[in-house]
Amino acid sequence: DFLIPEVTTKAIEDNDITPYARPEVSIDDVEPFIINAIVPLKPLVNLGDYNSIRVDEEKQEITETDIDEVIKGYQTDSAPWEPVSRSVQEGDLVVMDLKGTVESLPENDSESNTPFIDQNDYEVIVDKTNLVIPEFADSIIGMSPGENKDFTLNFADDVPEPEFAGKRANFSVSVKEIKERILPQLNDEFAKGIGEGYETLEDLRGDIKKQRTETMEQDAKKNYNEKMIDEILKITTIITPPILIEREIDATIDNMTSSVTRQIGREITREEYLSVMNKSEEDLKEEIRPQAIERLEKSLLIDQLIEEKNIAINDKDIQEEIDKLAGDSPQAEQIKELFSSDQAKVSLTNSIQIQKL
Repeated sequence: DFLIPEVTTKAIEDNDITPYARPEVSIDDVEPFIINAIVPLKPLVNLGDYNSIRVDEEKQEITETDIDEVIKGYQTDSAPWEPVSRSVQEGDLVVMDLKGTVESLPENDSESNTPFIDQNDYEVIVDKTNLVIPEFADSIIGMSPGENKDFTLNFADDVPEPEFAGKRANFSVSVKEIKERILPQLNDEFAKGIGEGYETLEDLRGDIKKQRTETMEQDAKKNYNEKMIDEILKITTIITPPILIEREIDATIDNMTSSVTRQIGREITREEYLSVMNKSEEDLKEEIRPQAIERLEKSLLIDQLIEEKNIAINDKDIQEEIDKLAGDSPQAEQIKELFSSDQAKVSLTNSIQIQKL
């Protein structure tokens, strides 16, 4: 713990080496004590004639139909649910007793009857786009209050819960109540109920048009920048230390594992993730290697462009960005405090440099 950093640092200094990242250190022998350190140097980025590149900007305009869709969303969100005496239809809210079990493999048959859901008065909105198994909606459409039904469906391979991926699920449903949304009329009173500052329906439509136009412009600018970087990358030569590529790949796998951890609400190890994906670590690494290399090269390219254009950031730039992020939010002071650390300012500096670039 003490000897390796000390000896490695001294060897790097004695050889007049400027490391780009932390060395990869291994112990070759203990008698005598021999350390092998591979030191990643700064990647070589040779820019092509990027000033000659031209990329077309996207031109988009918000239409009345786009505004109507947003209004429809507001209308649906503010609509109350009212009981109805009929069978289940698309878009209804159904109150049911629901039980679901997953069919296990033969060797795990003892677990096959363990329900993953067993709940009374469970509420389901019959909307295929928001259900984990879209076919569940088709299975309950047409059912009436008091009716019971058993059916079997398949989980998709890419469901958020990896332990269910690709498996068959048995459901038992008992419908208790059916409700439908009663949509409010689209008028000035409706607009006033959406939020302050809207006196008429036209006021609401005008604000929606303004907000959506700003969003479209931001998206178009983002897409333009990404296309430009893609084109510059095609004419740029980048030589990267292999260690950096392997670390980028490892970081990508860690991010994928963390994402699943957040989705299922419990920590999952890399070994569990690989088991669920049914892949070896080497196979997964080779699969994500091209994307990891491209992501790393884009980052190196941007850093090189920032250096070549001599884009410097001062304290005033950072403070203006913090004030912009805080805005008029009730949590403005907390936001400013959050970005007051040195680590946060380093991240902000990089973000501002990219914006200026």
